[in-house]
Amino acid sequence: MKVLLIQIKKIGDVLLTTPAVRALKNTHPDWELHYLTSPPCDQIFQNSSHISKVWLLDRKAGVRETIRIIKSIRREKFDILVDLLPRDRTAVISLLSGISKRIGFNSPYIRHIAYNIKLPAPKKTIYFADAVFSLLAPLGVKRKNLDMDFQGQKSRKPRKISASKDINISVSTVSMVSNKRWPKDDFIKLINSVINRVNARIFLIGSTAEKGYVENIYNDIDNKKSVSVQIFNDLTSFWKFTDTIDYHIGNDNGQRHFFIARGVPTFGVFSREIASAWTPPNSDMHATIENKVECKSNSLDVYLKCLDIKWLDATNAALGEMAKRFPKHMKK
Repeated sequence: MKVLLIQIKKIGDVLLTTPAVRALKNTHPDWELHYLTSPPCDQIFQNSSHISKVWLLDRKAGVRETIRIIKSIRREKFDILVDLLPRDRTAVISLLSGISKRIGFNSPYIRHIAYNIKLPAPKKTIYFADAVFSLLAPLGVKRKNLDMDFQGQKSRKPRKISASKDINISVSTVSMVSNKRWPKDDFIKLINSVINRVNARIFLIGSTAEKGYVENIYNDIDNKKSVSVQIFNDLTSFWKFTDTIDYHIGNDNGQRHFFIARGVPTFGVFSREIASAWTPPNSDMHATIENKVECKSNSLDVYLKCLDIKWLDATNAALGEMAKRFPKHMKK
């Protein structure tokens, strides 16, 4: 069997599909799996033993490029297509792919006509990595562990930390989606609070495209002696960096999922999304704080007002989590 998996959303979304992809290959080791995604997500499957070929389609690609990829897919003569996160463009690709068995979530949107095997859409509170497994159920795949992997590497054991050395804390203030960003001034207050309360080295992190935004925050921090900026231009170097971190604080973005995949404890600040949908279930390693239900609006102003109200709660909660995990590193 030759299978095409599709997921052309963001890095974190693709990373969250890796447990199900691994389970599919383990269930059917003789099947040939291909994966259509957008750059730089192809780096997640570099040297993968699960994926035979990665296909690339930029998220901003126009009609001409989309038609080109559809024609290429049709020539491959796939037996099965699984749309791991159906969107309008992936539905069009699925419908025109020429593949006889097309699996996707049912939905109230017209895109559901692209699939001839439709699964109930997952509840918003279900962890996305779990939801992906339900799409593979028709292929005989059973839900197994939800450990994500990057280039075949999975989580590590927690680092042993000497009480005489500072802990390494990464802070991610960025997001490709503007209404997922915690306001700059509030993140600066949190960072200043961590500096004052914890014996730690702080790393402000971001991609090359986010460098200016990250450096803006760095410039407004009170005590820069224990803070540095770390910018990454590829996912491989970022993955290696996660191995040096003891705790991660950040908003709802793909970087957080990398730390979860690596086995680093995290504190996540959520504005738009429901935290349980993007956090491993029954885990005491990953704490979150999120907006009240009535604040979940399409208005960016509403998001920011909600976050502005609770930034102190988030700061106190993050410090509380670190106090439980690193009591010997808290300043008196």
